[in-house]
Amino acid sequence: LEALPHLDGGIVVEQAEAIERLRALVDEMEERYRRLREAGVANLAAYNAKVAPERRLPMRWLVHDEFADWMLTD
Repeated sequence: LEALPHLDGGIVVEQAEAIERLRALVDEMEERYRRLREAGVANLAAYNAKVAPERRLPMRWLVHDEFADWMLTD
């Protein structure tokens, strides 16, 4: 999976890095919610249809596997 061209930053295996990346994604999510609210739309597809092409936002996905391993750490 490491070689996938659309994988941003590779596969994260260290917990500290994963926490950092998750926090960054939460910040981005909050910014996106603000932009959607200002545009008066309820979802990303409606936002992208309403704004100029240079302001469109890409779809982002987070896949989290082995969550049980995190439950075993402090």
